[in-house]
Amino acid sequence: MLLSITEKRCRKCGVVKPISEFYPLKENQVDGHRYRCKQCDKEYKQTHKENHLKYYRKHKLRIQKYHRQHYLSHKSEKLEYSREYYHNNKVGIEEKAKEYRKLHKESRIKYDKQYYQINKLREAERGKEYRLTHKQQTSDRIKRYTRELSLEVLTHYGGGKPICVRCGYDESIAALSIDHVNGNGRKHRESLSTSRLYNWLKANNYPEGFQTLCNNCQFIKRDENKEYAQTTKSSRAEYFKIYRQLQKVNALTHYGGGKLACVKCGYGDIRALSIDHINGEGHKHRQLIKGSNIYVWLRKNGYPEGYQTLCMRCQWIKRDENKELEQR
Repeated sequence: MLLSITEKRCRKCGVVKPISEFYPLKENQVDGHRYRCKQCDKEYKQTHKENHLKYYRKHKLRIQKYHRQHYLSHKSEKLEYSREYYHNNKVGIEEKAKEYRKLHKESRIKYDKQYYQINKLREAERGKEYRLTHKQQTSDRIKRYTRELSLEVLTHYGGGKPICVRCGYDESIAALSIDHVNGNGRKHRESLSTSRLYNWLKANNYPEGFQTLCNNCQFIKRDENKEYAQTTKSSRAEYFKIYRQLQKVNALTHYGGGKLACVKCGYGDIRALSIDHINGEGHKHRQLIKGSNIYVWLRKNGYPEGYQTLCMRCQWIKRDENKELEQR
């Protein structure tokens, strides 16, 4: 039976210290702790480090075999002990892990890359199996990571805050996005292949030439710089441009309750106004009407119900609230 004591004398330094200053030792049937205090143990290991390394190198295979057998025969006990220890020391463990990752960032990245290259097929299979058996956890983790990454990138290019650098809008992160200052954003995104823009920006240490804009200011900037303007200048093309613009004004006014403005926030710049499908499914509807202009289609069908005028900010906030992009 182990004695319940609060203090103990170290056999090395002779100082009486609290029992917490001694490492546990199951073989000690008296009090369950080592005979040397933690400080003396540490000093002993440092002075005999080279001897321990020589012994380990000489008997490496035998030691590894013993540890493996011992782990397999006591696996459930070790797992239970690890869980209990982590639960009781969670804060301290996480702080140490955080500090370690910070101090060894470069070496960890290098090691992880080397390990992945050596075990690429095995890691790919493990990842695939985990995603299949933990679909909800994987989905939640991706959503959380995406949200945190968006906030980080938008904050950086917003000058320290997730805010539109043009109009100062900062009410919802869902209505903010990254703008290519010099245009050509579409070509750049296409060149990234499967890599998303925000991941690319972080991986490249936030290069210059980008800024945080709200979706309204994005569309106004595109119109001012004529980023999506047609290159043809024929009279026919000019006629259809005027015709489509007229149909856009009529449709937006009709679904704006008689006003050329967003029905939610009252924003009135036509360059950032658009038609919203109230019940979603706008992507599918546009695919059904194929190349038809949505505003022309609405007029030809007598302005049916189920639509409303929204600015681009309110469009993206609605999509985020209703999870329309996730459903797609």
